[in-house]
Order: sequence, then C-alpha cells, then structure tokens
Amino acid sequence: SFCFGQNAKLKTGWQRVSIPEVGFIDIPSSLELQNKEKNPLLSAANQNALYIQQKGLNDFKQSSFDTYVRVIIETEISGDNVYENLDTKYYVSQSELKEIDEILKPQFENPYTKIIDWFPTSTVDINNIRAILIHYTRVGNTKGRYPVDVKMYKFQNYDRLHTVTVSYRIRDKYKWNSALEDVLKSFTITNVKTPKITKSVNN
Repeated sequence: SFCFGQNAKLKTGWQRVSIPEVGFIDIPSSLELQNKEKNPLLSAANQNALYIQQKGLNDFKQSSFDTYVRVIIETEISGDNVYENLDTKYYVSQSELKEIDEILKPQFENPYTKIIDWFPTSTVDINNIRAILIHYTRVGNTKGRYPVDVKMYKFQNYDRLHTVTVSYRIRDKYKWNSALEDVLKSFTITNVKTPKITKSVNN
C-alpha cells in the first residue's frame, strides 16, 4: 500500500501500535500505550490523541514514577489543500519560522509551566518526510519538578496535520534519547491524502 515512513522490520521485543486513520508506530518494552479505561485518572486532555508512556504507569507501579516520558500522536483535520502534500519538500523561510515562534511560544507558557529554553523552529526530514520541528524545554512550577525536553514534529498531509510530540525528563536523557529516536523513525503514515481527481465532461 501507498505509505510514508520507515516501514522497517519490527525490532525484537518491540510492539507495533496501530494509529487509527493514520498508520502505526513501534515502541520498546520500556513503553506502553496509555489505557484510559483501565486508569481513568490518566484521562488525557485530548481524547482523540494516542498517548504512549513509561511502562507500569497504567498499573500505578511505584518504579514508573521515577521517570517521565511521553509520545503523543494527534491529527487535526482541516480542509482540502490546506496543507502541503506529505511527500512535498516544502521550503519555509527564516522570517516565516520566526513568525511561527512568535505565535507558538506564548501558547506553551501558562501558570503551571515555565519555558526554560525555546529553540528556533526549523524544518527536518524524518524518513524522507518533511516536518516542522518545535523544540523547547519546560518545567512545572511546583516544588521538586524536573525539567523536561519537548520536541513536536508536525507532518502536513494535504487536508490534515499530524503532530508527534516526544518528551522526556532531561536528567533521564541517557535512558530515553536513543529509544525515542527509533520510535520516531518507526512512525509510518499509511493514510496518505491526495487531491481528488475529477474528470470534466465536455458537452
């Protein structure tokens, strides 16, 4: 089938997670899919998003609270031709990227979260698919919180925007960084949207 992504062989011990209306992503045994039914206290803000977290959190295992990691996959559907086609190597100028920074940065700051570092928004290619990368570090304002690294990858797909957010506690970078890179590389979009071809009839 027509798809974009690594589409690689599943790594030993890894699990392939299906993403409805999008595709799939692979995760190691140290991560799990958030189970909202099993644990309503973990009820996510966006019920349509797919949340991946450190293993054991669904069961409230004490060891799972020693770290923090999330992979969140969301899709926002707009209208035909609102976004670039998935395979387009589009160009975004520095002034446009700066404008995106000015719009987005205030949206991530709130009474509960402080932005530590905001890195300039850029474009990157993940498995030959162009994405807009938003990268910042944040910390909660309650005592004893640890800084978290957040990377948001936005993939344009004709009439929809797929966002993959990868975040982890910075002090645990050694534990998560390599595995999360492989998780991101495994992200495969099988629901590739393209313009509908309409035939014109000449009378």
